[in-house]
Amino acid sequence: MKRALVERARHFLIFASQSHWLYYLILFVALSYARWLNGPVIVSLIGLMLGDSFNAWERQFRRAEEMTKVSGVNKEKRAFVPNNDSVLALYGRNGYSVLAQVNQFFGKWIRVSGMFEGATESLSDETIHVSLLLRDGQRINLHFSAERHSEISGLVKGQTIKAVSRIEPVPNYGGGWFVFAGSEILSVKPRRSYVLQSALLAEGQ
Repeated sequence: MKRALVERARHFLIFASQSHWLYYLILFVALSYARWLNGPVIVSLIGLMLGDSFNAWERQFRRAEEMTKVSGVNKEKRAFVPNNDSVLALYGRNGYSVLAQVNQFFGKWIRVSGMFEGATESLSDETIHVSLLLRDGQRINLHFSAERHSEISGLVKGQTIKAVSRIEPVPNYGGGWFVFAGSEILSVKPRRSYVLQSALLAEGQ
């Protein structure tokens, strides 16, 4: 329960800082302390907050539409795994019994959807690693080529993205037998209920 409350507070602060709500809250406190807070001032500040939030959402929505148009899956023939759950259940697991099960998926593709949590550039190769939070609370990393840097840099934490990835084997360094490589974004949705979804996920863990 405490962990869930901490996660809710953390995600609220992230959401507030990204949508400028935190700045308005500080301004409210400052005006209240200076005794300048009255009816007209409160109404004006609320109007500014709502307008700012709407403009931020609209910019995000337009960016998502643009990214969806420019990003697309190659027309090459691809073999997809018949059941995503069977692959995701093996993600990050070690052991030769796991390797025996995952062998059949190497070279195939998988469609995934989840909330974008952040991205970082790899120190060992020219790839970008994107952290994705799935609906069941599982976190996975998608590997994108450096050529897709502009696409990734346009993402906002909390947006829901759909992507395809190729299942590739890796040496067993303790992080599982495979990675999701050659990833491509299919679609991006604006961040609308990131705080609520994250809180529910934290509650269920």
